Amino acid sequence: MGFSLGVPCTETEGGVQCGQCPEGVTGDASQRGCQRVERCDSNPCYPGVTCIDTTYGYTCGDCPEGMEGNGTLSGCVPSPIRCEHFPCFTAVVCIDTEDGYQCGACPQGMTGNGTKFGCQPMECDINSCFPDVECVDTPEGFRCGSCPNGFKGNGTQCTDIDEVCSEGYKLNFK
Repeated sequence: MGFSLGVPCTETEGGVQCGQCPEGVTGDASQRGCQRVERCDSNPCYPGVTCIDTTYGYTCGDCPEGMEGNGTLSGCVPSPIRCEHFPCFTAVVCIDTEDGYQCGACPQGMTGNGTKFGCQPMECDINSCFPDVECVDTPEGFRCGSCPNGFKGNGTQCTDIDEVCSEGYKLNFK
């Protein structure tokens, strides 16, 4: 007579015969033996996911919002954002990819990455900097570069400092 996880077994003409596996373990004691059953008290589910003890172990509920998987501790991963969640700017093409989504280019007259809040008007097309001053579109609007040599100002308005005289004086070219 032998034992399989505390279950008495007896040798018979037909082979080994064992009793039922005790509570907390599962399997067929006569064939493969009894295996310990993991229970909810071992915290096998992802934090916040419901765990239900069953006869043969446990069952985890659904992963939390924004996650997908089987509910186990290592089985919930962030859900990729898909086009069905409208992550792209209005009228921008959205393509679902293996990792989530890809937005197309911003509409004409706009600049950015194509995402919902990622397209801004191309301010340099509407506003202008002083002639020969670089205009750069930024998320906040536009920015003008420095005034050219011989001028001072903010890049939008530049004043020629080489030809400015104090009031009451006249510039005299020779």
